[in-house]
Amino acid sequence: MADTKTKIDLDMMVGMLNDPAYRYIMTPHATMKWVNFMAKVGRLKNPPDSWKDLFWPEIHDLDGS
Repeated sequence: MADTKTKIDLDMMVGMLNDPAYRYIMTPHATMKWVNFMAKVGRLKNPPDSWKDLFWPEIHDLDGS
């Protein structure tokens, strides 16, 4: 990667991108699941009410969570 001056094995990267266990999408999903967990264990004192509070308005009309 040019910005970090690190090298990533191309075959490993392709394998990760093709792995059916992961989805690479532009819309944030399961954000509130993490927020609720972090609030429960005390890592967030003031958790947001919505995933939209954490992301830019340009994506608020997308199917995020």
